[in-house]
Amino acid sequence: MNDKLAVEPSLYIVATPIGNLGDITIRAIEILKSVDCILTENVRHSSLLLDHYGIKTKTRRYNDQDEKNLADVIVNQIKNEKMTFAIISDAGTPLISDPGFKLIQKAATVNINIFSVPGPCALISALSVSGLATSKFAFEGFLPSQKTAREHRLKLLKSETRTTIFYEAPHRIIEFIKSISRILGSDRRIVIGREITKRFESIYRGKVSEIIAYLDDNPAIVRGEFVVVLSGAEERFEYSDLDSLLGVLLEELGLKQAVSLARKISGVNRNVVYERALKLSSH
Repeated sequence: MNDKLAVEPSLYIVATPIGNLGDITIRAIEILKSVDCILTENVRHSSLLLDHYGIKTKTRRYNDQDEKNLADVIVNQIKNEKMTFAIISDAGTPLISDPGFKLIQKAATVNINIFSVPGPCALISALSVSGLATSKFAFEGFLPSQKTAREHRLKLLKSETRTTIFYEAPHRIIEFIKSISRILGSDRRIVIGREITKRFESIYRGKVSEIIAYLDDNPAIVRGEFVVVLSGAEERFEYSDLDSLLGVLLEELGLKQAVSLARKISGVNRNVVYERALKLSSH
């Protein structure tokens, strides 16, 4: 492995381990050794990783509080002083529920080269082992900690048919899942991942009601960061959609064929489809 790479003035988004230090990529180590400065949420926390891999690059704190003041400074240093920066978060892929968006946005507007050095991401790790649908999913990150605001957000997700992924802190995890139960129902399938890739990694699967009962009965496991993966709502065929479908089919087919085909496409009960078709045919 080269100690230093030839890097041009640019900004690297570098994913770091979410627990197990062995999950870092060779390229990430090389980039972190080669840039002029590493931007990190918590210098002391990141030093554990950097020291482990002998990375002696200068670090600078870059968190939510610093972002407003530092984004312009860093963009100027890349553009005018020809410096190269890497941004890392405490764990996982930067910008995913972590600071960095304003910096990337500003760098992009002045055509600074931005490179991704991919690697661990808690939401993808949890989704991949969840056993829930992975072809389409939505990421919500941390919902508001205040109950009213949190449950308002969940109401907006009531008809979301995609698998939905959340992050939650240990001191709020039980109340969060109880909010899911109240707003979205207790029978939804849910998977929670705790301490993913770490020593006490655990995955719990079941209905929302079952997970609540398990957490209530096992308070000792309510620690560490949680990823919550929730099954989507069942897709429902609305009458307006059914009428539109029947309208098209009735223009080309007889009543019987149109009803048969509409039933197969929509999954709606045959008697319901037939009644809607008769109503449309009479107009």
